[in-house]
Amino acid sequence: MHVGLVKQRMHYTPAGFWCQSGILELTDRHIYDILRDGYSGTHPGRGRNRMMAAEGPPMANVAYNLLKQDILSCVLEPGQQIVQAQIAEKYNLGLTPTREALKRLEQEGFVQSVPRFGYIVSPVTLSDLHELFELRLILETAAVRLAVERAPDDRLAEIVQLAGARYVYRDRDSYSAYLAQNTRFHTAIALAGGNRRLADSVAKVLDELTRVFHMALDLRDSADEKVRDHVNLAQAIAARDMEQALHFIHEEVS
Repeated sequence: MHVGLVKQRMHYTPAGFWCQSGILELTDRHIYDILRDGYSGTHPGRGRNRMMAAEGPPMANVAYNLLKQDILSCVLEPGQQIVQAQIAEKYNLGLTPTREALKRLEQEGFVQSVPRFGYIVSPVTLSDLHELFELRLILETAAVRLAVERAPDDRLAEIVQLAGARYVYRDRDSYSAYLAQNTRFHTAIALAGGNRRLADSVAKVLDELTRVFHMALDLRDSADEKVRDHVNLAQAIAARDMEQALHFIHEEVS
């Protein structure tokens, strides 16, 4: 069930992509043009064996991780109502940890509280995307520049090793694994420059973009293209070729 003030836009595009109801104001072409790379936050797949968050009671952490992963992977779609009793039953958890998890997700911007209605998954607007992609370009340009200038050789080798991640088209479990590997790749670049706060900022932006990237991977099979782009970027950084490295990161993010 979707709240009434969320625009309903479920239709099939020529690319074979089901547009989710909470993606507001986006044309099919706009999504195709903007979302050229998949990326993830720090959540490598479903299941209750995922590493629990560091804060809060254990059961609330479990509820938080499960809910957030379903939001990021669009199992819970943008704009969809979250019924606490159904979520608690689905995850075999009590209502108290479920409520605590929802409060935490609301603070992070992944869900919204609607008076006399409950919670919904936060929609994604065109303004959100513009801000996030703009910030991502600023952060990752800085990360690449620092990596080229001062990364130790062992860090450069790690970046090259992480560049080969790929996914299987239309396999959403494969998407989760691929996006997690992408997180490691891009945060490894930021860490290589020696600035952990920059790496944390990169990871946070990508975390917010994860559900959009999950949907973008359904637009077309671009697995080979993404591997090539990341290998090119990694090799340019490893060669300490600033001009080429900046070219490839701008090409990927812009």
